[in-house]
Amino acid sequence: MATISNSDISFLLSGGSTNANPDLSLGGSPSSNPVAGNLNSLFRDVTPEEATAGLVEYRCFYISNSSESETLRGAAVQISVQATGGAFVDLGVSRATESQRIEISGGVSSGSAEFRLGDASFSGVWSGSAESFRISLLESLSSLGLGDMVVERSSGSTDVFTLLFSGSLDNKSHPLIELVESSLSGASSVSISISRVTTGSPINTVAPLIPTKSTPPAGVTFLTTSASSKITIGDLGSGDSVPVWIRRTTPEGTEFKEDDSATIRLSGDPFGSAVQNPAPPSSSSS
Repeated sequence: MATISNSDISFLLSGGSTNANPDLSLGGSPSSNPVAGNLNSLFRDVTPEEATAGLVEYRCFYISNSSESETLRGAAVQISVQATGGAFVDLGVSRATESQRIEISGGVSSGSAEFRLGDASFSGVWSGSAESFRISLLESLSSLGLGDMVVERSSGSTDVFTLLFSGSLDNKSHPLIELVESSLSGASSVSISISRVTTGSPINTVAPLIPTKSTPPAGVTFLTTSASSKITIGDLGSGDSVPVWIRRTTPEGTEFKEDDSATIRLSGDPFGSAVQNPAPPSSSSS
């Protein structure tokens, strides 16, 4: 059985497709350039003046799965090694549940509709009520592992169905649902509109671009990390990528020291055997 390998996982700078400068790895789209495998790969040394005054700064890099078909399941990122006594780093990601809305107007009484989400197709059958359509949609979606449905009834002849993604598809941005065909009929002409309510994250989202290295990124939760703590990302499928933020804190009055660095590691399960792929160290010399 084919499984994902270390060579399928890349650690890329952020800051746009051509960025090669770690100082400009401040969010935005992923770069085609990898994070270098040496000290100062994301941060420059903290100067003695900065160590005296104190400093907090941020960088963003992407973890990318370039495999054509394999998934790294239960991917998690952590600080595996960190020097003590100087500056220290914490990891952070944004997290949100993807939700999309199907709005149907026209006082529907019968018929069916087929939808597409990426490569998956699902459908709903209207058997006299909006609730029957909701149950039919939920059964079709559940068979694909796509999550839960809720119905919001609005005034008049419009019904709104909101899909909340869950399970392995939670915390991931998905393509917008498409209507394939509909035979729904009702009291008047039936119309169907589809919209995104919440963009799932962190998987397949683009990190916010911060204007300076000391600007906190909006919506990112940082975990005060240790060598044993992990941030769970989820299932990193073929072609998926995820932005990860690093916050480096140099407390006021920090003693200057050489080789003050940390190493970041990604782990996961390729169908039963653990893969661990170390990112290059992110220098935090003070």
